[in-house]
Amino acid sequence: MKTFLLFVITVLAVPFLPLKNVRAQDPITNYSGIPLVVYQVHPWRMTYPDSYEKMKNMGLYGAAVDDVLDLDSNNGFIPYLEYFREKNIKVVPSYWGGRGSEIQSYINEYTDAYYTVWEAEGTDPAKGKATLYRNDNTEIDIDDNIISVKAGEEMGLEKGDAIIFGPGYPQNIDYAFHWATIFYSLETRLKVDTIAAPPPNYLNDTVCTIKITNLWSDSTYLLLKTVDSLIVKVSDFNGWNSWQTFLIDNYDLVEQRNYADSSGKNYRASFVEFKVIWGGLDYLDLFIDKMKVYDNKGWELVNTSGFQSPKYLITTQVEGLINDTLVIGWYGLDEPAVLDNYECFRIVDSLIQSVPGSNIRLHSGFYGGDLGRFKTGGLWWTYPDTMTINLYMDEEYWLRAKQKNIQINLYNYQITQPSN
Repeated sequence: MKTFLLFVITVLAVPFLPLKNVRAQDPITNYSGIPLVVYQVHPWRMTYPDSYEKMKNMGLYGAAVDDVLDLDSNNGFIPYLEYFREKNIKVVPSYWGGRGSEIQSYINEYTDAYYTVWEAEGTDPAKGKATLYRNDNTEIDIDDNIISVKAGEEMGLEKGDAIIFGPGYPQNIDYAFHWATIFYSLETRLKVDTIAAPPPNYLNDTVCTIKITNLWSDSTYLLLKTVDSLIVKVSDFNGWNSWQTFLIDNYDLVEQRNYADSSGKNYRASFVEFKVIWGGLDYLDLFIDKMKVYDNKGWELVNTSGFQSPKYLITTQVEGLINDTLVIGWYGLDEPAVLDNYECFRIVDSLIQSVPGSNIRLHSGFYGGDLGRFKTGGLWWTYPDTMTINLYMDEEYWLRAKQKNIQINLYNYQITQPSN
């Protein structure tokens, strides 16, 4: 596990962010130097006499601390936060609520949520490099400011061709904090329009099939698995030229676990794709606007408001500590290794900023170098440049989450656990 992190602020963060998103009073920004922050300090370690000296000798500014808001039951139930206050070490609360803490962390909870919108025409490069791809025998259509992919027989498509496919990326099988199975949903927005008179009994014709697939390698064979699918017929549309959403609800990736990349108990399917397969009808054109993938927590984060909504729970938690100058940030899910977290990070960070009087931001950490890519399982060497495999997580994160403070792992120093 990582032991030391470096905040990268001036060189990386500022070019990616609009000035209106940069809070002048962020204590990280105001620090006169490179703010060094040690990661995953357990609160009880601060009770050892030499812990503070080791940290200060490194030039430490702060610490991301597990469950720092809990109480020390061995010492008069003093909040662990007070040990850091006594030693003037700034704190980024980390993992509280995630692994048996006494305090529920809604910030952690909803950065371990999943929500991504994939535009059929491809991702805007300013918002990410991971993308859906379209068949060469398709067109881009713009109508009423909606950009979509247009597909039809007259363009050279053949029945069974993939109209769109991708992004070929890892998806988590289980939640990072609770280790429970994630159930995803996939929404696809489609419409059809006639180009010729339909034949008799046409309503039962198949327009397309929406598929979710995963490709994995067991170092001997490449295996393609259809995770779930949905056949879309003409009768499923409410008339011609009318946009409609089709749902594959509650799919999971449990069967992928035997071949999945793993980090501890965090398993990831290797190469998930969303595909729209052409049904081969010559009397209509199909238009594809976008695909959304999300879990229940991600859907709630984006779509709900009011009392007990994620927005309410997160902002209320921030309000409880915004006046404590010892707290210099909030730590979300560590090393988010799947892209579906990134929109949730962006939303949680924006909620933290929205609290009146809050000048601090969300933080996250990534490992650097070659390990910082999306490659999983044996696919990285089988198809090293395919889709998202060769993309760097931290760069994709910057583009999608628009987060100001990120931590990059450095292993130059090691704080060992005291023997006494």
